[in-house]
Parts: sequence; C-alpha cells; structure tokens
Amino acid sequence: MRLTLIFQQAVYKRFVTVLLLLALTASVSLYVYISNTSRYTNRSMQLIVKKLGHNLIILPDSTNPLDVYWCTDKQTLFTEDVAVRLADDHELASRYFVSVLQTRLTRNDNIFLLTGIGIAQRSDETAEKGNMIRPVRKGEARLGAMAAKQLRRATGDTLQINGDTYKIESIVKEKGNEDDYRIYIPLAILQSILHQKGQIHYILAFLCQHGSNVEKTIKNETAMLKNLVPEMKLITKTDLIQGRALARQTTDRTLYYLLGLILIVTILIIIISCAQEVAERRKETGILIAMGTGRSYILSLYFIKIGILALLSSVTGFIIGSALAVYWTSVFLVTETAEVAYQWADLPKISLLTLLTSLAAESIPLFSLFRSDPSSILMEE
Repeated sequence: MRLTLIFQQAVYKRFVTVLLLLALTASVSLYVYISNTSRYTNRSMQLIVKKLGHNLIILPDSTNPLDVYWCTDKQTLFTEDVAVRLADDHELASRYFVSVLQTRLTRNDNIFLLTGIGIAQRSDETAEKGNMIRPVRKGEARLGAMAAKQLRRATGDTLQINGDTYKIESIVKEKGNEDDYRIYIPLAILQSILHQKGQIHYILAFLCQHGSNVEKTIKNETAMLKNLVPEMKLITKTDLIQGRALARQTTDRTLYYLLGLILIVTILIIIISCAQEVAERRKETGILIAMGTGRSYILSLYFIKIGILALLSSVTGFIIGSALAVYWTSVFLVTETAEVAYQWADLPKISLLTLLTSLAAESIPLFSLFRSDPSSILMEE
C-alpha cells in the first residue's frame, strides 16, 4: 500500500520526480568525476616530482660530502649490505635505494665519472612505484648526455672500459649537473675492476613526504636512520622533498573544496526540489494528519521516495562519472600512473553519502511542514 502510494505520487508529479533524479545524478556524476580525476592527477604530479630524482644521499659520518660530489680518492667505503638493511625496513619513509660506487675515468683528456649502480629493492615496490634508476645489465653501459657527446657515442654503439666491451643501452637526457658526465655500469662489475667487492661509496634514496611538515618528516627519518645504522648520516635535497609535498597539498586541498562545493550545491538542489514538492502536497499532508495518520507513516512516504531516487542516482551517477574519468583523464595525464579505471570499491561509499545527504536535505522542508497546524493547512486556499 505504501509503495503503491509512493509510485502513484511519483507518476503524478513525474516532472518534479524526473527533474530531481536528473539533478541528483548530475551531482553524483560530477562528484565521482572530480574525485577520480583529482586522485589520478595527484598521483601523476607526485610521479612527475619523483622523476626529478632521488632526494636523499646516505653516506658514512666520516665522509666529507664534497669528496662524494667531486669523486675524490678520499671517499669512504662501506658495505653495500647497508642498503639491503634499509630496504628491508618498511617503517622508513625512504625507498628506491640505489647503491653507488664511483671513480674517475680519463679519456682523451676528458674526465668522466665511472659509476657502478645496484638497486636495493623493497618488497612493496610495484611497477608504478618502481625505482627512478633502472639497473644496468651485464655487458651494457649507460651514458650521461655530456659523456655521450664527448665520447661520440650513441645508443647501440660499443665502449671499451678496462679491456672489456660494453654495449651502450641508452643515453640519459641532459640534467645540467655531474650526472651528465657519468658512465653507468653494473655495480658488481665496477667492484671487480676496483677490487672492492661488496663495497660502495654512498646510497641514493627517495623520501616519500606524506604530511605537510617537511622538517618534521626529515627529522623523524634521520632519527630512524641513526637507530638502524648509527654510523651513517643523511643529506637531504629539501627543495625536491618540499616540491613533492606542495604538489600533494595543492591537489588535496583543491579536491577538498571542490567536493565540498558540490555537496553544498547538491543539498540546495534537494532542498529546493523537496520544498516545492512539500508545498504542492501541503494540503494532502494536512488531510492525512487530520485523519489521524501517524507522522512516521507520512515521513516514510517522503523518505522512501527520496531514498529510492538517491540510490538510483548514485549508481547511475557513479557509472557516468567514472566513465568520464576513464575516457577523459588519461588524455591529459603527462606521466604514467596506475591504470585509470572504474573504482567499484567506491560505489557503496558514494551510495551511502548520496542517501544520507538526500535524507538530511529532505528533512528540512518536512520539519517546517510538521510544525504547522493541520487545521490551518486545510483552511489555506
């Protein structure tokens, strides 16, 4: 009986019903689209900053950083097991560890940095969250931009180092720093050449900044590092860490205000639509109250209707908003991220939010209605 009344009333007021359904669907679609797009855009911005390079250097306390920067003979050696220990500790905010051994190499009066690199991978790293530096395979070398220019080598050419031939697998784009003069080979190969088995000069790492206080994050990471490897120290590239934090905060705050605005607009749409419906059914409601119909029954007529519309619009809006995010977002993302896809796990949350918002908005005009005297309602023209 109750559902029959609700259906008949919805059909009778079909214009208002359809309009409310479309308005709710549009609001949910916009909410889902902006939410998903901001999520992927945020991740894309983080990856852009990540590709700027490692933002931490880990080296022994006894090492003068200038000796590492200038690649002098005074660099302090330590075991590469330190990088493995760091990678195995998932409580650290740092990741993407790279063990580095380096030495100067002179060719035709030009000085290069012969660099052995080895990746210490964490078990929780994925294809998307992979190391910025790819490992160099045995028998291959990777050249910095200036090294390739001065050696007159291109990808696919060969290069002789210490009597062995290496195939150049790629040329790193110009960075404007000492990395342009590097010749990268596998870490184990350079250790063998220098007779320094298992030894490295420093570790590159990437500090993932999740909070807004960069200084606090660096301080905590330094303390944790000291507890784990007391003989090591941390050198931070604060500008890179701060840049990533600001990129995250910018998109997070933009999303927060946009979704808040959409929520307010949705509530206003429901209030206006429901106020119109309540006004048109004012006399009908007054008659029901005068006949002794319980207020809970009358409320259920309104709430069940808006609840059904809310659930229908949440599902429809979720599909539309997700489709727009899938087919539009990937076009303007400038770097690879997780696959842009339908986030079905968000559907229950979206449905619940739409339902609660609709019920709350519906309650406002109903509260005003039930405060009125039924006799005065019936006497209205």
